[in-house]
Amino acid sequence: MTEYKVEACYKNAEGTYVDVNVWVESETHLDACSQVMIDHLGTEWLNPVLCVDRDYNIGCFTADQVKLNTDYLVGLREM
Repeated sequence: MTEYKVEACYKNAEGTYVDVNVWVESETHLDACSQVMIDHLGTEWLNPVLCVDRDYNIGCFTADQVKLNTDYLVGLREM
């Protein structure tokens, strides 16, 4: 497992924009972004969702890419 810092912004149910800036442990950049998205269900995510590991390898994803990966992680979709 690797530590990743995920930075993103979402619009909550009240219509307020909230910045997310957290460290998570995950297998991949995209899985790290999905973990953060799972922690904030019921929100509208803005593009891009950024992720970086401790070696400065950067991931940049659209909210739709992260949502699709999240569906696979929680079992809503299968390969």
